[in-house]
Amino acid sequence: MEISTLLSRIDWNDLHGAYNICEEIADRLVAEDGALLKVFLRNLVEQEALRSQCERFNLFTKLVLLKAPNGAKVRLHLFETEVKEFHNHRAPFYSRLLSGEYVHKLYGNIESSADGEIKKMELPPVFMHKYTKNSAYILPSSFIHSTEATVFPSVSLMIQGPADREYLQIYNCDTGEVRTRYGWAVTSEIQEGGEMRVGDMIEDITEKIEVALGWRA
Repeated sequence: MEISTLLSRIDWNDLHGAYNICEEIADRLVAEDGALLKVFLRNLVEQEALRSQCERFNLFTKLVLLKAPNGAKVRLHLFETEVKEFHNHRAPFYSRLLSGEYVHKLYGNIESSADGEIKKMELPPVFMHKYTKNSAYILPSSFIHSTEATVFPSVSLMIQGPADREYLQIYNCDTGEVRTRYGWAVTSEIQEGGEMRVGDMIEDITEKIEVALGWRA
């Protein structure tokens, strides 16, 4: 069965079942020294529709490798700097660390707040765990979390379900600022300073990822 077909068949309301299918997808992508993952990554140069959704933020780079008809995606994340933010997501997702290391922190469920919003207040983590190569987890979109890379660069694989929220919120741990980001269904415009489309940088970013994954010297 093709990756896109498996991606479309995931029932994200059943996290246990979703995790098992995501593990199968991830295993197939990284098998044989990442042979299939390399194909998706290197094809981005020619895939304008996908490349237009690849973004570089202040803190990390997000590449969209595959998008299913229902909106589910396979992504690669490249962490090159320290992260001091926590956030929720617009969609449930699975993540597997492919190289490097980060500390994963959970802060709670955004639905437990009075109006479903992240407030300008300190949120102490309720769970912390160090993730190393091949560690994986799955979360619903409502969970507030952070991934604080401790080894640079670090690369993770994300399998994201269809969006079930219009926007996500990001909390800056240093300034207390809360930012709101909308998905592509609402806007494809740049939403904040320091954000840019990958565009012509795709080959340089691909090289960084391949070096981090040990595919080239």
